[in-house]
Amino acid sequence: FYGAASVKKEKDIQKQEAKILVVQNAISQKLDGITAHLGLLATYFASSDNVNFKEFKQFTSKQLDYSQEILAFEWIPYVSANKLTDFEKHENTATGKPLYIKEKSLDGAWQPAGDRRNYFPVKYVYPLEGNEDALGFDLASSKVRGVALSKAKTLNELALSEPINLVQNTSEKGVLFLYPVFGESSTEDDFQGFVAAIVSLKRLSQTLLFDHNNSISASFFDTTIPGKKQAIYIADTDNSQMLFKEYQLLIGKRMWQVELYEPIVRTSWLMYWLAQIVGMLFVWLLITFLISVTGTNIQIREQVAKQTHTLRKEKQKADEASHIKGQFLANMSHEVRTPINGIKGLHYLALQQNDWQQARSYIEQADGALGVLLRVLNDVLDFSKMEAGKLDLIQEPINVASLADEMLNLLQFEADIKSIKLSLDFDKTSNLVINADPIRLKQVLLNLLNNAVKFTGAGEITLKIWQSKKMTYFSINDTGIGISSEAQKQLFKPFAQADSSTSRQYGGTGLGLSICRKLVELMGGAIDLVSYEGKGSTFTFSLPLISPLPKAEQIQQQYNEIDVSTLSFTNYKLLLVEDNPLNQHVANAILKTKGCIADIANDGFEAIEKLTENSYDIVLMDIQMPRMDGLQATKVIRCDLGLIDLPIIGLSANAHDDDVKKALASGMNSYITKPIDANTLFKTLWHYLSNK
Repeated sequence: FYGAASVKKEKDIQKQEAKILVVQNAISQKLDGITAHLGLLATYFASSDNVNFKEFKQFTSKQLDYSQEILAFEWIPYVSANKLTDFEKHENTATGKPLYIKEKSLDGAWQPAGDRRNYFPVKYVYPLEGNEDALGFDLASSKVRGVALSKAKTLNELALSEPINLVQNTSEKGVLFLYPVFGESSTEDDFQGFVAAIVSLKRLSQTLLFDHNNSISASFFDTTIPGKKQAIYIADTDNSQMLFKEYQLLIGKRMWQVELYEPIVRTSWLMYWLAQIVGMLFVWLLITFLISVTGTNIQIREQVAKQTHTLRKEKQKADEASHIKGQFLANMSHEVRTPINGIKGLHYLALQQNDWQQARSYIEQADGALGVLLRVLNDVLDFSKMEAGKLDLIQEPINVASLADEMLNLLQFEADIKSIKLSLDFDKTSNLVINADPIRLKQVLLNLLNNAVKFTGAGEITLKIWQSKKMTYFSINDTGIGISSEAQKQLFKPFAQADSSTSRQYGGTGLGLSICRKLVELMGGAIDLVSYEGKGSTFTFSLPLISPLPKAEQIQQQYNEIDVSTLSFTNYKLLLVEDNPLNQHVANAILKTKGCIADIANDGFEAIEKLTENSYDIVLMDIQMPRMDGLQATKVIRCDLGLIDLPIIGLSANAHDDDVKKALASGMNSYITKPIDANTLFKTLWHYLSNK
């Protein structure tokens, strides 16, 4: 009983502390959000000339959507006495009428502003509806507001006013958040005015979701002046609520006292009595269990022996999996290092050449080795997608005759090198058309045909295609080295090859046939093998006439007809956002070949600064960057800067479908994966620039 009560008390204290921390964080986040909005608005005025009401409305309306506790935003310019008459003559873009600068008399009525050295009238307010009386109100005429204005200007930072009665004739009190606006020099001569947010602490208290039942309420008091406690907002409380926390909060050079209330909870002791009864029952059950264990010692020994035998089998399986994994990693290391070694060596040879044609030959060979490396990485990527169930296939009509010719043409060069005869056993006059995923079907055929060429030293390779009432069959027969019956049992498993010598002699990751099998099964078919060691192999797979795959949407190929050789980007201004210096150099050099010299930003923050200061036709945005990544930067550009029509093209080495979806969801127009293909980059840029 005592233990249960102690645990309950400790948990209540922990819950109370956690609840207080959540409430304090929620209040701080709301106030920090208001400060951030004001800072952004001040930056907007400081970096812009002659902001009109339409621009002010467009900028602040989005900020009001995020902060319901803000009643309105105001622009309060600095007007000296000698410029007052000229200021009042000009038409205010908020109302279309001359601005009348006013103040309140002792009886609360409006009257023309009195003589003073400087005036701070409200020029813009949004939302305008319900706040019309605030237009032209000289804040310097109010002592409370004037003190806050002077403090904000002197310190050049956020300052808050004392609790004030709002001129909008609302029954609730509010607090004026003021932020000074200076030009580039930040000196008194460059002072332009203030941006202000009218904040309702009542709304702030109501919008905070303190817990699931909204049972916690908060009161706010201004205690900046010692001995003087001014109420800003007092929550509706009664005898059923108690004060459980009060703390001091410093914001905008004002000291606030926050009081938190929650309902009084009556604790029932029934559960503790139940805990005592359950404890007694547990002791009785424990004694019974010990007696039972003592009487069944032999059965326990037998169970332990069985479990030990099972664990040994599982350990054996784990050891086998570890061996396969180690072999796969060794193969992968060989497959990755081999083309990298070739690329590095060929680049070295190219750098030593004075003859451009010979250097070009070396670079072209290095590009071929790069293609081999990309194929290895694509195999691993496809396998991981299939294992995660995220590989989406579609069906399209495929002309079998054209497909067969395309496959054999791709392999004819390698076959000619080894003097292997490639033949096709198919009636082209039948005009056979099947429905399947064209890309994945080509992937399966290319993998099987490449294997046939790889493992055939001499002889013939035949691609045979025929059809039954329900299925279409593809068969690849070769006269190569063949596969033993033992190796055939594990050939379609991932990371498996006939034996380790196969990888050493012929290369490969051991994923190709596993990927082929999964792709054929995803398209509704099956794959089979007949092979005799030393006599050759025949791989046969089938596809159903009625495909289970969803039909492809007819998407217009927007870039295919663009002639890259005629493109020029000389008259366009481009911003490249990239943190890696080497990638900056490569991308800039590629763009220079088409006459484009891009501005460079090293991260999302620099990109936002440059877009604030300059106008660009298009942005190339890297995804992963320090400080602010490309996704966050795009959201700020779209939501806060309001650049909705500016084309933003994502650049990233991440090639998963989820990465593309995240980029498009953040507001990007398109997505290009690294390594960058120059033609794809030029076509994508031209597509968006030519449609502007």
